[in-house]
Amino acid sequence: METLAALTTKIVKWIDYNPFIVVALIASALLVGCDVSTFLAGKTVSPFTGESVTAAQLQAEYDAEIEKQVATQAEATLAITQAEAAFEAAIAAATLEAEAADAAIARATDRAEAAIEEANAKTERNAGLIEGLLTFTGSAVPGLGPLIPLLLAGGLGVDNIRRAGVIRKLKRGTPE
Repeated sequence: METLAALTTKIVKWIDYNPFIVVALIASALLVGCDVSTFLAGKTVSPFTGESVTAAQLQAEYDAEIEKQVATQAEATLAITQAEAAFEAAIAAATLEAEAADAAIARATDRAEAAIEEANAKTERNAGLIEGLLTFTGSAVPGLGPLIPLLLAGGLGVDNIRRAGVIRKLKRGTPE
């Protein structure tokens, strides 16, 4: 058995005679132990992190950023869809309110028109009665003939005032 010193001398002599083989063996061990592409790959500054990265690392960062943006876009699309649905529901509710208001206006208009017609009919009836009375009175009492148009105009004026009051009450929604 050889001594450690003799063995070491043999190894050092062999390294002395074959230095390039030794360098090749060491380089091969390093390259096999480490990823060769790491040593050979060019590096650049990542726009996402600001660090020096290889193309493969940058591609991974890019893919992660795209996934993040796609998720954000999906959330925004969902929010838009929900907002559109809420908007359509609000429009439907407002349309129903408007239709109900239109129906109420139509009913109020019908009631007001009926009341106006009734008031006009009463006015015409009263005017006819007063006219008949004045004609009878004018023919029965001499000298009252010139007062007849004045009395007739006064009666019509008073009746118009009464009719305007009825219309105001109907617009306020209170009965006569």
